[in-house]
Amino acid sequence: SQESTARPFSVAVSWAPGITTSVTRGGERTVAERSGNTTRSDRLSTSAAASFHFKPPQEFIPLKSDVRTSLRYQRSLNATCVERAGAPGCTRIADSRRSEYNLTMDTDMPPSVNAGFSVGYVLSDDRHINRKFSQFSLTASVRVFFSAGEIR
Repeated sequence: SQESTARPFSVAVSWAPGITTSVTRGGERTVAERSGNTTRSDRLSTSAAASFHFKPPQEFIPLKSDVRTSLRYQRSLNATCVERAGAPGCTRIADSRRSEYNLTMDTDMPPSVNAGFSVGYVLSDDRHINRKFSQFSLTASVRVFFSAGEIR
């Protein structure tokens, strides 16, 4: 037999023109019984985001366009354990967790350039095998748009 329960939740709010926030949380629990053994699995995920734009001070950065900014956070947990028939407790066979943080900013630079950067950090934690891995990324990008000729 198998039983599964899910609990999703999501809220998004637009505070003012160009300012939005959102929060999402989800959880799922599964219990499966096979041959007298019980497998229990838990999955949880949480995310939050905020987006806004602003005009930088003209004396420091003379841009004609606003700077579009977004902040994001995500966290997840996946855990599984097995209760063996006749044995006490639940033996953990998987326990993985992940956290992620991101900041992204970009703007238009008329007439034909788009520039931006992003910063990210990810932490993966596999507790069932005692391993952690972290990653930091920094990305800068410039896109140039051009056209030549005429369609006839």
